[in-house]
Amino acid sequence: MYNTTGLTKARITELCARIDAIEMSPRMRKWPPILGLRDALTVTLTYLRRNRVQAELAEDYGVSQPTISRAISAITPMLVRALSAYAPSADGLDDRMELASSVSTTMTSSYSSKSRRTIALAAYTRVQGAVTGSPRRVLSA
Repeated sequence: MYNTTGLTKARITELCARIDAIEMSPRMRKWPPILGLRDALTVTLTYLRRNRVQAELAEDYGVSQPTISRAISAITPMLVRALSAYAPSADGLDDRMELASSVSTTMTSSYSSKSRRTIALAAYTRVQGAVTGSPRRVLSA
């Protein structure tokens, strides 16, 4: 699981507990019941880290592509809320902070889909560092 999501099983279990503890507003969609929280989270992390095609993920999990899309749409804002307290702020940055060069080099005025995925991946990498407690931090522009 680490190779596809970037997190160990224990970290995913911890993240599931954080997401499950979030009080959701009625407007927030829950993850698709056919996947459950753990699989919906794993799908979302895999999508963000590996940039896999949703139809491909759907085949792996035995569901339809729209189900994968709903899972990603539902879990992403929950992931942000669950980890927002752990993400480094601009006030806490030091000289060892690394700038994700891939973000600045792929940003264009049109924001192609590849650029948006690169920006999302850089943001996910920053959040992943906060979850794992990694000393290396990545700041997205």
